[in-house]
Amino acid sequence: MERIDRLLKPDGKNLSAVVFGKAGSGKSTAIEEWAKSAIKSRSYGKDWRLIYVSPKHEGFEGMKIGKKKITPQFDIEEVVGSLQKNRMAIWFPENMNSIDLEFDFLVSSLYDYKEANPNFSATIILDDAQVWVEARKTNSNEMKRLILTGRSKQIKTVLVSHGLVINKMLEGQVDLIVAFDSGNPIWWKSAQDRFNLDLETHSEALKSKPYSFLWYDMKDENPILFDPIQYN
Repeated sequence: MERIDRLLKPDGKNLSAVVFGKAGSGKSTAIEEWAKSAIKSRSYGKDWRLIYVSPKHEGFEGMKIGKKKITPQFDIEEVVGSLQKNRMAIWFPENMNSIDLEFDFLVSSLYDYKEANPNFSATIILDDAQVWVEARKTNSNEMKRLILTGRSKQIKTVLVSHGLVINKMLEGQVDLIVAFDSGNPIWWKSAQDRFNLDLETHSEALKSKPYSFLWYDMKDENPILFDPIQYN
């Protein structure tokens, strides 16, 4: 549970996290299992909320909290409204033309919840994170607000993607990387320069054991290779 908390818990101390791996690497299944464990944990408090965002409309199929089924929602206002009562919301954005504005509305609403209730906390899992955060993209003010000040408001961001997310805004704002493969070699230098992470050294080990993953906590700068997760 310690690793799960390190990744997902908005404790006001840890920064954003990045989880990446190609399709079939095991990252999505791992994220779902870790999130389910967090949802069951009382240590997150009754005012904590988990928001999963997936532009590709996949993930957390059949998700239940107790007997209540958590179904994906497409309208962002319904997503925000559901957080008043539900511990988790799943948002499948429909309109790619307005996705940035809708995401900005989500972020500002979370800050509004925090202002109304100091005990409120949240974790946002952004799947296909490159939709919002990529090297050439100009980030909105709300995205900057989330990445740069979310920690102080106990609103944690977990960026999930097929490849290592590279964006200047993230430099100094990410302190955990979980890699389910070594990625494209063209990223290796960026990983080394920006995060002091040597992916090349671990590439063969990750290839040789499918679904294994590299856990890199920048606070101790000691990458650890973990065996595949054993699911119940």
